[in-house]
Amino acid sequence: MATFPITFRSDSASIHDEHQRLLMALSELASALEAMGPSSLSVDPLGAGRVRRSAGRLQDLLPSHFRHEETVLFDAVAPVSPELTEFARQMRREHGQFTARLTEFVAAVARLESGDGGGRSFAGVKEEGELLSHDIAAHIALEEQQLDGFL
Repeated sequence: MATFPITFRSDSASIHDEHQRLLMALSELASALEAMGPSSLSVDPLGAGRVRRSAGRLQDLLPSHFRHEETVLFDAVAPVSPELTEFARQMRREHGQFTARLTEFVAAVARLESGDGGGRSFAGVKEEGELLSHDIAAHIALEEQQLDGFL
């Protein structure tokens, strides 16, 4: 039977709180993307700046959240069962994928904002941001569901 550190309850509660902050940041990004309107030939620099700032906020929050979650939560719950071991492994993989996708998205928005789309259309970048936002929110929901007794 796995034993948990004495601080596990407060640490896991803080991870739940981080999830709530991340969901708010994702909502901000979705709102910024929506405010840019339908696909157009020209990019509104103010709107692109808002999207870049929203995505930058996620870039500030996600890496430390992922490290915290992996070391405090996943390392503690993985020994409980083979299913949780595999779940923790999958979540770690997704963390790496989200970090790479977010980095690319922020760079694509910066290129659009500067007037150099780098071969990427406004619609493509916007769609990428919407999909990324959706995928991270789904990832958080899955963690909350699967680790309900621990968070």
